[in-house]
Amino acid sequence: FPALAERQQLWAAAFPPEAPQSGLDHARLAALPVAGGTIRTIALNAAFLAAEDSGEIGMTHVIAALELDNAKLDQPIDLGPLRRRRAI
Repeated sequence: FPALAERQQLWAAAFPPEAPQSGLDHARLAALPVAGGTIRTIALNAAFLAAEDSGEIGMTHVIAALELDNAKLDQPIDLGPLRRRRAI
């Protein structure tokens, strides 16, 4: 399971530089206890959500993708702290 610093690197690498992005906060996302494969899945789903919306991947898309992934888990991740740090 990746440590905090590794998760931050994974989040940063999950979105290619050429992908349109707006306001992604890799440090905030890294605080969530998720594995590397989950990060990749969430990033891909966030990109699909952004494509349906504005085209730019933002924190709202990542959080929506997290919620979709969270719904499949037996023990969901508490996303409250992520939402409270910045009104989304």
